[in-house]
Amino acid sequence: MSADVWQAKTKIGVQLATTGGENLLGFVFCGNNESVRDVLNDDRPYLLFQTAPQSTEMVNKHSIVQAQVVDHHSREMDLVDDRGRRGAVHLTYADGTEWSGHVVLASEQRVSDIVNQNSEFFLFLPENSRVSYISTTFLSRVRIDDETPGTADTPGP
Repeated sequence: MSADVWQAKTKIGVQLATTGGENLLGFVFCGNNESVRDVLNDDRPYLLFQTAPQSTEMVNKHSIVQAQVVDHHSREMDLVDDRGRRGAVHLTYADGTEWSGHVVLASEQRVSDIVNQNSEFFLFLPENSRVSYISTTFLSRVRIDDETPGTADTPGP
């Protein structure tokens, strides 16, 4: 076994929405410098997911539609920089479900860059303010409502 199998992991509370319509509440295990997004986007096809103190499941990542962080004290909240740019979007899933919210954009990034990136899951801030990761696999449309240049401190032209 590799050495990283035995490294200490942090449990982060997450609710998974799956293609079968299930909403699973439990914990994802992240390494020292890993986020939930890192674990969702790594090469392993299954996600180790603890649903109860003595019950751990392996969830096929291709069945995950959305992963919403429910642990507000985790470092996942640090990924949401209040000074960063945000793009307002409206997501429509293949089943017709719709969500409105924001994606966090780096300085020269566009919403299309986020959605078209090579990783399957991207950071999304729904209107309920919980950090979520959305699978691009199950999206049918992304409407870009606002992609204003600049940051919260520096308005664009």
